[in-house]
Amino acid sequence: MDSLPITVRTTLLGAANLIRQRGWAKFTMQDYEGRLCVRGAIRRYLAETLPADTDPVIWETVTERAEQWVNNYVVRHKGAFVDGTRFSPTAGVVLAPWNDLVCQSQDEAAGVLEAAAQVL
Repeated sequence: MDSLPITVRTTLLGAANLIRQRGWAKFTMQDYEGRLCVRGAIRRYLAETLPADTDPVIWETVTERAEQWVNNYVVRHKGAFVDGTRFSPTAGVVLAPWNDLVCQSQDEAAGVLEAAAQVL
């Protein structure tokens, strides 16, 4: 499993591009107009990029690594305060609450993915 068909960095940059192209969504992975949240953009990018016959274990591994990398970036660099609670890197995935309650714009959502990709 050390050699995956796509890198986390490529995935994050591709997801950022999708948000810039299609728009940013809150409280849903993808809305009826095709706009995407941060997690939704990661998953949509992989769905559109990986071959249809990709082993589900590989698909989930790439997804998990990409989401965890962005999660850690958000916690360390964005403060990740939601409802007055500061999340730690061990608190689990904070992407959904950050996307829905803290993130303020499409540029910020795409920017987090791009910035996280740069520190890989």
